Amino acid sequence: MNQTPNNLAVYNTAKSLLGKRLTLDPTVPKELQCAQSISYILKQAGIKGIPKKGFSSTKALYAFLSDNQPQFWYTVPAPLQGDIVLCVTGEGKYPHGHAGIWGKTHVMSNSSDNGLWEPNYTHLQWRKYFGETGKFPIHFFRRL
Repeated sequence: MNQTPNNLAVYNTAKSLLGKRLTLDPTVPKELQCAQSISYILKQAGIKGIPKKGFSSTKALYAFLSDNQPQFWYTVPAPLQGDIVLCVTGEGKYPHGHAGIWGKTHVMSNSSDNGLWEPNYTHLQWRKYFGETGKFPIHFFRRL
């Protein structure tokens, strides 16, 4: 499937917010704010249905995206810019999963080191670190 206007809005919003701390709930520790960052970006991109305090975990984000298929979101096997990439906590061997937005060459995500939204992984690094080494299934979601 091709990119959608919503998908491009998510990408453009994510890219425009690089270098900022993104949260809807400041009580969530910076080390665990990847789902919070996605929540913030989706709201800023005009995506409806995001809870007021956002998602506090990759599990909650995954449940929301999965529960809203096929009306608003759908899973895709090959990501495009603006797709959400998600490795859900509990599905792999690392203690925490991670979530980001697929970019041109990198995955933009929350940095556990400084709490900022950054281009943290190349596409290959994400697949190797989370998929191969971490044994996480890698989920890709696109907004209709």
